[in-house]
Amino acid sequence: MAIVAVVAILLIGEVTVYTDVYRSDSELILDSDGYGLVMDTNYSIDYLVMSSYSEVNSSPREFLIYRDVTYGSYLEDSYLDHTIRCFEDEFRIYNFMMYRIVDAAEVAEVLSGDLESKDASGHALLFLSGVLPDTIYGDSELLEDWLALGGSVYWSGSTFGRYVAHPRSSENPVEEYDTDPGDRFLGVSGGIGTSKSDRRGSDPSADRYIGDALNMFYDNCNYGVRSDVPDSLFIGYESEGYNSVSVCRYAGGTGQICIFGGRFPPSDMQTGHSNIIKVFISNISYDSVFFDIIEGHKGSGSIGVQLSDNLIAGSVVYVYYGSMLGTYACAYRI
Repeated sequence: MAIVAVVAILLIGEVTVYTDVYRSDSELILDSDGYGLVMDTNYSIDYLVMSSYSEVNSSPREFLIYRDVTYGSYLEDSYLDHTIRCFEDEFRIYNFMMYRIVDAAEVAEVLSGDLESKDASGHALLFLSGVLPDTIYGDSELLEDWLALGGSVYWSGSTFGRYVAHPRSSENPVEEYDTDPGDRFLGVSGGIGTSKSDRRGSDPSADRYIGDALNMFYDNCNYGVRSDVPDSLFIGYESEGYNSVSVCRYAGGTGQICIFGGRFPPSDMQTGHSNIIKVFISNISYDSVFFDIIEGHKGSGSIGVQLSDNLIAGSVVYVYYGSMLGTYACAYRI
């Protein structure tokens, strides 16, 4: 591939780069052959280059991690604090600073602001506690209005939408609110699992090739999404018709809900969070169209790969060095 010109921010788009402590770099270039990617490291490493387009995820999103010690939780505090530290540690490796931790009042403030501006494309919410706070769900319709507008949620811990959290000082800090949230959020009765048994998937889900490329090996299907839910990507494993990792359209609008079908057990604690980060940074959505999935191994130095001729404005080119845990990740937005 002839490399003629380096495109800094591509003039028609933008680039978000995450770097690490090693000499790790990449450049998206444009020449007479089209778009290409140059990868440069001073060490040997496996790599992935994935290009895709999503109308839903057409803009970069700030990653908001919900954590409120004054509110009830389905999971214990020590688990939540440790998992959030894992997220922060990996974000530091990638030099990713577009995240913050928000409490129940702050998440309501963000969603209200997005609804007032009629634009929910700038934020993504992560819930690890297995509950949704009463400031946005239950008696409040903030979450569902925000999802209808195009908001994005990442979830693990229990059945999405089943429980509402109240202040711990209240009589009932965790309240069961909806016994069939699959119908409410995905438009399919029983579409989200409610099993508390240890249901582990071993059969590849319908879109497992994406999870394979991302080196994702999460298999808990207890609270996963059923395979007949439309407008979804299933990139993990399946058990009894439910999937371990699902990216789905909110039935009431254009928003997306990414559901991991359980909590991260001790055996997954060092890598479970990384699965969510990979889905987020790579920009995968239920409407994603994939142009390139290029995997390989490189030695020290630079190599170049040619990208698809089908890339269009708004496409994302994701490059990742590493296997289950990474040393570098970069998302170029054309």
